[in-house]
Amino acid sequence: MKIKTGYEKGIDGTCLSIELPEAYQENYKLRMIQENQINGLLELSSCGGDKKSKYTYTVTGMRTMRDQYEQQMLQSEDILLILTDLLDAIRSMKKYLLDPESLLLYPEYIFCDEGQWKFCCLPQWKKNMTDSIHILSEYFIKKTDLRDTVGVMLSFELHKATFYKHFELETILKKYITQEEQEDLEETEDQTETEPSYYVEEQIYTLDEDTPTLGKDITEVKEERKYITSLQRTFDKIKKNCRDFLLETNGQDEEDLL
Repeated sequence: MKIKTGYEKGIDGTCLSIELPEAYQENYKLRMIQENQINGLLELSSCGGDKKSKYTYTVTGMRTMRDQYEQQMLQSEDILLILTDLLDAIRSMKKYLLDPESLLLYPEYIFCDEGQWKFCCLPQWKKNMTDSIHILSEYFIKKTDLRDTVGVMLSFELHKATFYKHFELETILKKYITQEEQEDLEETEDQTETEPSYYVEEQIYTLDEDTPTLGKDITEVKEERKYITSLQRTFDKIKKNCRDFLLETNGQDEEDLL
């Protein structure tokens, strides 16, 4: 099916317009999309005549996936977010008995709206869902950062899965979401093991090195050392003052003093 696309700016904001060389027809799909706010789908309005039909989608303040990743590479978390939002949109569509094969899963028709990905549903469009995701996976492979091992594996796993007859997006997502959670848990455990412990099992000696302090918090030991040092300085000062005072009063030699 040949489609003609463009952007229009008006009082209500920016819109993506899609024109089809087909007679305009209102049907169940069109009414459901227009009369309901379906999670994950762009707002749609339409018009047309005997020879062509026009569908307009509100995209004010949004960026297409193609624009979003024109100057940057995809990471595994980006791919998982896109696929998760796609799966949520498909679930929402099914609640209204809408066929997800009407989704245009091309980077130029997928929009980011404040951190959520929204999709363009064209009622007169029909393409096998597996084929659509196959095309999307090819884009992922080209744009995934090669340093992101998980992202690369996810892109190729998704691409490979589209060659099988029984393709299940949800199964793939569950696998990698579980894998991500497991890796995060292992990373947290590794950090816990490598972080310096402030509980000291071996002997720690205070300044006089006569009294060992076992198993104390290192901060507590430091405070004790500061306190002892302060006391030592005060005591030395008192001794000096006493010496000076006694020398002045008794005239005794310093060797006979404290």
